[in-house]
Parts: sequence; structure tokens; C-alpha cells
Amino acid sequence: MDVHGATGSMVSVVMPVRNEARHVAATLEALASQTYPASRLEIVVVDGRSEDVTRAIVTSFAEQHPHLQVHLLENPERTIPAGMNLGIAAANGDVIIRMDGHTVPAPDYVEACLEALTRSGAGVVGGCITPEGDTPFGEAVAIAQSSGFGAGDAAFHHATAAQFTDTAYLGAFPRSALDDVGGYDPSMLRNEDYELCVRLRAAGHRVYLDPAIRSQYRPRGTPAELVRQYAAYGWWKVETLRRHPRSLRWRQALPALFVGTFLASAVLTPLVGWAAVVLIAALTSYALAHVAAGVVMLRAGRFTPSESVPEPRWRASLALQLRTHAAITLMHVAWGAGFLANLVTFGRAPWRD
Repeated sequence: MDVHGATGSMVSVVMPVRNEARHVAATLEALASQTYPASRLEIVVVDGRSEDVTRAIVTSFAEQHPHLQVHLLENPERTIPAGMNLGIAAANGDVIIRMDGHTVPAPDYVEACLEALTRSGAGVVGGCITPEGDTPFGEAVAIAQSSGFGAGDAAFHHATAAQFTDTAYLGAFPRSALDDVGGYDPSMLRNEDYELCVRLRAAGHRVYLDPAIRSQYRPRGTPAELVRQYAAYGWWKVETLRRHPRSLRWRQALPALFVGTFLASAVLTPLVGWAAVVLIAALTSYALAHVAAGVVMLRAGRFTPSESVPEPRWRASLALQLRTHAAITLMHVAWGAGFLANLVTFGRAPWRD
């Protein structure tokens, strides 16, 4: 069936999860509230042997929504690409939509994906991510991830117009496009979406972003979780580059360049005088970039505290600003450190999260 000419396709939402008890119920309820007909929609949850009550939540949801087609599979590999491939193999849909346990899709998410596929003729479509934190630090991470300084020029963070681009957030695919490239690479434990988009583009498919495809994302809520996430992203970006050297974008190289410059100049400072100048210049440039980005975000009203904040609003705003700049720094340093660690070890100590 040619999904590019039909918005009435059978759709399979494939959701790889592991230990997502905190968020998965909200995701499932959002899928149950889709405007797309339930008779042409199935939900395939692929659980990576969760150690919490994720499976029980999914089972209870299926029992409470007998009109929905809900399937619960086990993923012994416990990784996202393996889970996606298992879900795709079991799915009955002409269109595969990836979902995860941290995302809450808008009520018209499925319809918007199908309309974008029909309109664009692309091999994968996706929308813009709207991060919303559920902890004080998570709120700061949400601001950091939606800023150009924090996330670079990735279109799915800030685009306001539909466009062809290099990658898609989560993604909706005609099954035929996934068949063309063999699905997800099971060896890519992170950065699997970007790597898949690289192969799709190499096979002649296009990647399309449509801001009408809307969803909310729950970012990591603690500094430790954020560091682990972005260090893994940096590590696996190198693995993607080993497979596809020409896929590097400037936003992906800058954090590693900054961390590398800082480390090299710090080590060389006791040995050569000019290294101290480089170190000071690097830190000063980064600090000025923070100031400039902070002014932009402040003028855009990004640091306005909620009405429910009990403390003085100026103090709450200042605290949010400081947390946001800390989150951006952690994102950059963790990504760069993970990137460089892979280069230094030649990928011989694979990152495991």
C-alpha cells in the first residue's frame, strides 16, 4: 500500500521502553486519545525487561481500553534499536510511528504524521520537540534543550515552518522505507535515529520536519541523569561517524572542540606559556557565549517563574537562570567528553547506560 497517497493507512505505534513507570501511563493515555480511528491504530510496546512496574502499567492500560489494539512484547536485548526492530517485525501497520516513554503526543499526532507523509512523499517525517520538565532541574533542562546555544541548529528544536532536514525526532515511516534500509542498526545503542536517517537519505529517501506534529517530552530531571544521557550521545556520535564520516554537523563538533581545547591547554599550561592564553581565551569565549544566550532567553521570557512559586519571583527567576546555564554547560561538557573518550579509546570500551 502506498501510504504517500492515503491517510487512511493502518498505523502501528512502536514504543520501546525500559523502567518507564514514571511516564509511560501519560504516553499511553495520549495515544488512546488520538483523533485517528482506533480501528486503524495499534500500539506495540516492547519492554526491555523493566525492573519496575512498567509492564504492569501497560497490561492494566490494555485491560482498561479493550477497544484498542495493544501488544506487549519482551526485548531481551534491552536496547532501543533492538526493541524497535522487534516491534516493527510484529507490527501490522503500513506506517510505523516510533514513540518513547518520555513523550506525550498531541491528540492529532498520528493524523499529522500521516498528512505530512502524504504531502511530502518523504521516507520519514517528524515534528518539533517541546520539552517540559517535571522537576526544578528538569525545567532548566527543558529551557536549555530548546535554546540555540544549548542544542545548536537542530531544526526539530526550534523550527516554525515545514522543511526537509537531516534528521527527525522519533519519526513516522512508511514500512517500505524501513524495509529498504533494513530497519534500525542494533549495534547503535544511542544516536540510532540520526544514523537511521543518514541511511534513509543515502537510499534516496528524504527527511521531512513539520511543526504541526506536536508532542511534549520529559527531559532528565537531575544533573547525573543529564550527564549520562549526553555523554552517551557524544560517544555514539563517534560511532555514527565511523559508519558515515560525511554526516558530521558543526553543532555536533563544537562541544568536543571546546572540551578538547580546554583539556589540552590546561595540561600544557605548566609547560608552555601560550597554553595559558589559549585556556583563558577558551573560557572567556564560552562565558561570553553564555551571557549572550542568557540575554536572548531572558528577553524571550524563558525565565519567568510559574505563578505558584512561593518565594519572591525575582529570586525564582534568578535560580532558574542559574540552573539553565548549569544544564547547558553539563550538556556541552558531557557530550564533548563522551565524543573525545570514544576517539581516545578507539571505541574499544563501548558506552553502556
